[in-house]
Amino acid sequence: MTAGHVIEDIRELVRLGHDLYDWYVDDSPIQRPPEGLPVPLSWDIESVGHLHNEAKGFDFALIPLAPLEQAALESNKVRPITEVEIADPYAEDFDRWYLLGLPDATARPDHQRQVVAKNFFGLPVDPLPRRPEWWDTESNPEFEMKYGMLMPIGDEDIDGLDIAGMSGGPIIGLRETEDGTGEWKVIGIQSGWMKGRRAISFFFRQGSFRLRWQDD
Repeated sequence: MTAGHVIEDIRELVRLGHDLYDWYVDDSPIQRPPEGLPVPLSWDIESVGHLHNEAKGFDFALIPLAPLEQAALESNKVRPITEVEIADPYAEDFDRWYLLGLPDATARPDHQRQVVAKNFFGLPVDPLPRRPEWWDTESNPEFEMKYGMLMPIGDEDIDGLDIAGMSGGPIIGLRETEDGTGEWKVIGIQSGWMKGRRAISFFFRQGSFRLRWQDD
């Protein structure tokens, strides 16, 4: 899962003649070297399902993984999200939302070791009850968005952080169950960002993408 504009940028680089190779799934936030090795990714960019429409606030993509790549990730203790861990935010209420991802602003390349140091963030989001009047993209009744404001936490570096790099990342909802325990669910994919307002939009719809495979 990533941002749709990323896929378009890659396609443009290929069109311009750039030779892009040696792709890897970077699961280092879970399994750090030397214990965990990055998972090689053999992918056809034409098989990636993506949607990027700035006017309507859509910007996300899904990259299919081959069975061997899935098995390699699971061996590095990265497991897939199941249907049980997904909830419809239009039908269920949550106490708090969090945007998850790796912001570009915190990435630090180490050219000698050929690695990039990153920081994984979960940014708290205050849910908005409806689409705000100041939102700068068109509304689309067929694909209704959810909206929220990033909440300040009292740290200037984080409170002013640009979420570039977190585009197309998951939104999780947290709530307390009847027995007093905490519960989390994936409730959507981040899609829109108004930097000046520090507001996001996200989208939920199971089965949104019909991926095109080479053998179709």
